[in-house]
Amino acid sequence: MGHDFWKFTHFISKQYLWHERWERDNRDLLEEIMLITECIEPLRGNKRMKLSTHYASRNAWYHYKKRLDDTVEVWPTGENTDTPYMKPHFIFKFF
Repeated sequence: MGHDFWKFTHFISKQYLWHERWERDNRDLLEEIMLITECIEPLRGNKRMKLSTHYASRNAWYHYKKRLDDTVEVWPTGENTDTPYMKPHFIFKFF
């Protein structure tokens, strides 16, 4: 064998504008949360159905889950090595 099975380092799509860690009060993160509350996917700008739950970010390190209880969870992607891996990094409540 002698070959590395997993050589993933980063996403290569040109659609991603950032490959970086965001803090909770980051302006771009908050803008994406606002788009999601309006059912707009941040990565492509597409309007989504009201009950859509998964949204892509313009930052390759994150993706979002919109819950039916009016919360948006910010989850890490495979490119993001920050822990925790199995829990959201941030949770936002909207009205």
